[in-house]
Amino acid sequence: GVSDRDGLTNIANPVVRINLEVKAIDGTAVVEGDKLEIFNMGVSIFDEPIILTKEHIKNGYYDYQGFVDNPLEEGKGLLSAKVTDRAGNSSYLSTFAYRIDTTKLEITSSDEVSIDENIGKSQVVYTTTNDGSDLWKYELVEGSDRALSIDANTGKVTLTNSPDFEKQSEYSFTVVATDRAGNTSDPQLVTLTINNLDEIAPTI
Repeated sequence: GVSDRDGLTNIANPVVRINLEVKAIDGTAVVEGDKLEIFNMGVSIFDEPIILTKEHIKNGYYDYQGFVDNPLEEGKGLLSAKVTDRAGNSSYLSTFAYRIDTTKLEITSSDEVSIDENIGKSQVVYTTTNDGSDLWKYELVEGSDRALSIDANTGKVTLTNSPDFEKQSEYSFTVVATDRAGNTSDPQLVTLTINNLDEIAPTI
């Protein structure tokens, strides 16, 4: 996801790294031959505990890759791990709460909009909306007209210059929405049409 601290992600098949305390000098350091168990929702994911090797101790961690082929289910979960030494003493259970979200936001605002010419500079000409509640940001995709900008939080699109039908009768831009899990919506191409007004004063 967009944060490393909230446990929210769109990756259902992560490599899970278990950091090992290997430098403690009070007798609690993890050493070669200790046994590692990892639990998903309280259920061990191993038939037998992993016997930690000299390489694991040197690295200071163990990488579990079993979810690569067997993805975690959508929704909330809890991973935990413990180490047991050869004397049968177990560490406290270290836990990590996570939530898997792979559902993309959908942009619900229109794909076309029109405005009158000569309305002035820096006017909001479009407001992007979506069907979710966990928006992180809106963005304009590369290739959108450079005269347009978007507020990442509100989705409001601003036209920098004052629209003039005779100079440019149409603008186009593509907007996407990304949620806090890191899922990006399908791009929405929007056409902005400039209405031509009668600018010639009547003759009496």
